Amino acid sequence: MIHVLVRLQVEDYNQFKSAFEDALGWRRERGEKSFDLYRREHDSNDLTILFGWDEIGVARDVFASTEWRRRMDDAGVVGEPRVTFLQLLDRGQA
Repeated sequence: MIHVLVRLQVEDYNQFKSAFEDALGWRRERGEKSFDLYRREHDSNDLTILFGWDEIGVARDVFASTEWRRRMDDAGVVGEPRVTFLQLLDRGQA
């Protein structure tokens, strides 16, 4: 599994959350396995999402697609989301 880290600003968190939930089936059909949605402390419109994805090639296609961009626009995303593709090298437990 690979991970995709997405940083973005939204106009309104509630609008974004509704659109994000509506897109869950679309993302799952394309290989999404999980997501963790974070907000910056004291700013619910500054978001970070960590996705788990099956295959990096498919994930790259999804995040480069016009459909992804359309969905981000509809969700009230301001500017261009910053998308980073990550591969896990090690994991530890405290």
